[in-house]
Amino acid sequence: MARARLGFATLLGSTALAAFIFLIARYRASASTTLSAVPFAMLVSLPFALAAAATGTVSRSGAVAGLLVSSALLAGAGWPAWLQLGVVLIVAAGATRAGRARNARGGLLDDRNGRGWRSVTANTTIAACAALYAHDPGVRDLAALVVASVLIAGAGDTVAS
Repeated sequence: MARARLGFATLLGSTALAAFIFLIARYRASASTTLSAVPFAMLVSLPFALAAAATGTVSRSGAVAGLLVSSALLAGAGWPAWLQLGVVLIVAAGATRAGRARNARGGLLDDRNGRGWRSVTANTTIAACAALYAHDPGVRDLAALVVASVLIAGAGDTVAS
C-alpha cells in the first residue's frame, strides 16, 4: 500500500515537473530571475543536505533531491519558503524517529536508510516548481500558497504514517 502511494506521488511530482517545463515559456522572466539565484541557494542549502544525510534523516539520494528542492525554494520563493521546508524536515524527522519502532514491528518501514529521492520528490516537487514562479507579480501570492500547502501536506502525510 505504501509503495503504491509513493509511486502515485512520484508520478504526480513528475507531472508537476512536466507542467513546470511547459509553463516556463509563459513566465520566462520569473524563471530566469530564479535560476540566476540558484548558485547562492545551493551554497546555503548544501550544509543542511549534508547534515540531513549524516544524521540518517535522508539517504544520499534524498540529500541530493533535498538540495535541489531547497535551492529551488530559496532561489524562487525566498527565505520564508526555505524556512518552511526546514520546519517540515524537523517535524518529519521527529515523527519518523518516533514511529520507527512501531512501523518496523508492523513491517511498514520503507526507508531504512533515511528518506530516499522518491519520498523527497513526492512530497516537495510541486512546491519547488511553484517557487520558481514566485518572482512574477501576477502569481506570487498563488505560488506562496502552493508552496506552503504542499509542504504542510507532505509533513502531515509523514506524521500520519
